[in-house]
Amino acid sequence: MSAQGLRLAISLCAMAVALFAFMKLPGWTGLIAAGISLALGGGIAEIAFRRVADADTRRADLEDRARNPPIG
Repeated sequence: MSAQGLRLAISLCAMAVALFAFMKLPGWTGLIAAGISLALGGGIAEIAFRRVADADTRRADLEDRARNPPIG
């Protein structure tokens, strides 16, 4: 699996956990758990990407982010 695919898979899993937590937990607890799940998933995805990706892939990712900054 490529580094970008791994990052995508981890992010999708974090989103699924966040949705499940938001739907099943009552009140503000679900919202807080969903936020924590998304934040941790994003961090873990970036750590995994940096460990798996080679230097060229990291450089290409950085160039892409410099040219196309994330919205928001």
